[in-house]
Amino acid sequence: MPQRLHDIVGRLYRPPADGIRQVFALSRADAERLPALPSIAIISVTAPERPPANISGFAHMLRLRFADVDFLKPDLSARAKEKLPHAFTAEQGSAIRGFVEALPDEISSVVVHCEGGYSRSSAITLALHKLYGRTRIRESMMASENQVDLEIAFRKLHELALADGDLGYEYWYRVAELLKRAAVMESEIEALSQELEKCPIEVGMLPVTTTRQEGGMAAKQVSKKKYLKILNKRLRSEPSASPSAAFVFYPLGAKAKHATGIAASEQRSKRELEIMAIIQHKASSEFVVTEEKAA
Repeated sequence: MPQRLHDIVGRLYRPPADGIRQVFALSRADAERLPALPSIAIISVTAPERPPANISGFAHMLRLRFADVDFLKPDLSARAKEKLPHAFTAEQGSAIRGFVEALPDEISSVVVHCEGGYSRSSAITLALHKLYGRTRIRESMMASENQVDLEIAFRKLHELALADGDLGYEYWYRVAELLKRAAVMESEIEALSQELEKCPIEVGMLPVTTTRQEGGMAAKQVSKKKYLKILNKRLRSEPSASPSAAFVFYPLGAKAKHATGIAASEQRSKRELEIMAIIQHKASSEFVVTEEKAA
């Protein structure tokens, strides 16, 4: 049994003591291997062209069939458009809500599965969490770490929550866009940090930190690796801070009282300064979504 499925089965046998229902998103193959515990309810989602999942022994099970297509996206490919007649419907959203709301108290876990366990099951899991606040969503148990899949999930979530006066498609679309931008930005910062680490320190230039000692200030040399680690941490925790503010750079042989961060920065390579400026800009970017009720 794969480790992820093994962990989920363990949680199914030991539900939360606080009484909050837990929801898992699984693939079809994993769901077909679950033990038929009386405390589990199943929402089985299969593709229109596939046979029903081989799942039995559960007293509470809802079977649905719809295609994995981002039906709200305006520029679908020709292949995706062919799936639109089998897209998720409002009636199916109502069926999910009715099924969950009718579950007896002894149901402590809801397992939602689709074919791959990435998009449709994750969308329903997120929607249940939003609709029923106290439903515990096991994010670590969701197979998808792909922001595109999460974007689809957020869009489908809107369809499920619309009847409750949801914030609207535009709101969730902006949330998804910000998630994607943040993920891309994080990878860009990581790539720049790796390039920065390869930049040579200019001759006659070493990073140092200052410490207060008896009789004045003392300069302590640090490795570039440590400098980068502290710099990135500082930029993420204090986005408005200047990169050079994390350390004071002293040219070798210069008196501490005469050295300045600006003078030292001028000795650094052009590319290194450029990378540091880009990282600072990206790390200080703000993501804001205005919560406006749908018209």
